[in-house]
Amino acid sequence: MTAPVKRRLVEALNKNSFVAVTRRFPGDATHSGFVRELDRTWVVVEKFHDFYSEGFSLLRIDDIDAVRNRPGDELFAKIIDGDGLSRQDHLESVCRDDDLGATLARIQNRYGLVAVHCETGDPNEDEYILGEISGVTGDEILLWVLGPDANWEPDLDSIALEDITQVEFATPYAEILARYAPPSPSGRNYE
Repeated sequence: MTAPVKRRLVEALNKNSFVAVTRRFPGDATHSGFVRELDRTWVVVEKFHDFYSEGFSLLRIDDIDAVRNRPGDELFAKIIDGDGLSRQDHLESVCRDDDLGATLARIQNRYGLVAVHCETGDPNEDEYILGEISGVTGDEILLWVLGPDANWEPDLDSIALEDITQVEFATPYAEILARYAPPSPSGRNYE
């Protein structure tokens, strides 16, 4: 993490600025939106596509190359705020102690489906796993995986915390999909 990146993230958080956060991964490089939470290691960005909130992304700060304002970003912020388009009220403090395991446990307790990304820099090698966090144990998370047919895999999957580069949560996509999936193996029902 470079000091200028961290400084720009803090500034964006304090000023509630609409920004473009550019990461080093070519498959999912730019996140446009608002910095909502920040600790020394992770940042939560509320992502927007046009004026539509796409939920929240927990991003590793060391993977961020730039934080910048673009022409029109100030107008976007004014419209989003003026029309109440943010989902910020869906966010409860998750990113606060530089501990990914504790952050994921808070996400597990509050939110339903999450999308866990394990990115390498080669889009052919990257992993994207949609599921429900079952638990956090030491250096890995346990996840019930929701398959592409909206059915749950029969066994828990484990992912090393050090491999996680992004976690998306409270996304409209996951919230809608979850309503059509059967109850999860944990017994959680998303209807």
